[in-house]
Amino acid sequence: MKNENISYLGLGLCFGVIWGSVFKNLAIGLSLGLLIGVALDRKKNK
Repeated sequence: MKNENISYLGLGLCFGVIWGSVFKNLAIGLSLGLLIGVALDRKKNK
């Protein structure tokens, strides 16, 4: 099974939840995760 169809946005959200628990601030973690996910999605689609 290939991972090409998995959205980096979803992956970014997963990392965002982890970072949110590390920083004790879910909003910061989720926003960082979303930014990274969107950036990776745009890079992938080029």
